[in-house]
Amino acid sequence: MDVLSRLSFLSIERKAYGTVMDQGPTHSDPALYVFGQTIRLYRKQQGLKQKELAALAKLDYTYVSEIERGKRNVTLLSLLRLAVALKVPLSCLLQPLEAHPELFTKIVSNS
Repeated sequence: MDVLSRLSFLSIERKAYGTVMDQGPTHSDPALYVFGQTIRLYRKQQGLKQKELAALAKLDYTYVSEIERGKRNVTLLSLLRLAVALKVPLSCLLQPLEAHPELFTKIVSNS
């Protein structure tokens, strides 16, 4: 990852994680919310509207909206489509979650 990409990731990761920590327990799944915020930040960084991203990813815009609000658990195919539409490596969309495993370790330990 080059320096600009790394700085961009750090900015996105900080905003996404900071938002979920500021919001507190109002969201049913913090991991989905952080992922949604990551999608939103990449979308806005590229100057895309939700409908434009949805069209590029061949997804319904209401689905994209629900993803960004942390209301949808994304399928693998949708995740791949979003990465291609946003022109970012798939790993970039997951890095904020990897940086904060406390957001999803409860899911594994509670099952």
